[in-house]
Amino acid sequence: MHFYGFGITAWVLWHLLQRNFPVLHGTTSLLVFPVLSAIGLGAVNEIIEFIAVVVFPNTNVGGYVNTALDLVFNAAAAITAMVLVRLVVKPGK
Repeated sequence: MHFYGFGITAWVLWHLLQRNFPVLHGTTSLLVFPVLSAIGLGAVNEIIEFIAVVVFPNTNVGGYVNTALDLVFNAAAAITAMVLVRLVVKPGK
C-alpha cells in the first residue's frame, strides 16, 4: 500500500511542479523535489501512526520494523515514480 500511495504522491507532486513552475522543465530539480517531498510526507504519515498508537494502544499498527519498512517502501516508490516519469515523459512536457 505504501509503495503505491507514495509513488502516486511523487507523481502528483511532479505534475504540480511541472505545471506551475515551467522554469524547472528539463532540470534535475523537477525529479528530485517530488522524491524528497514524498519521502517527507511519508515521514509525516509515520508520525501520525505513532500518535495513533500512543493515544489508542490497540490500533494494530506495527512496531519499529513496520515503520522502517514503510519508510523504505515510500522512498522506493517515489524514486521509481520519477524514474518512470523520466523514461516516459518527453523533456519539456
